[in-house]
Amino acid sequence: MKRLSPEQIKPGRSYRLMPYYTPVPGMKIIRRVDEIRDGKVIVRVNGKEVRMPVRDFAQLAVEEVK
Repeated sequence: MKRLSPEQIKPGRSYRLMPYYTPVPGMKIIRRVDEIRDGKVIVRVNGKEVRMPVRDFAQLAVEEVK
């Protein structure tokens, strides 16, 4: 499955993530990028702010969700 490049990740958009390992096969994870600051994406997970390098987020992202 093709992964997105870091340049394709934009704030205000949502992405379907496909981790290399998931406890539930076929599990779909969708995260909205609230902001990109200092080379890190900022997303909300269960109401908490999570920061991750854009490069690492892009390695998990397989498509933009509209």
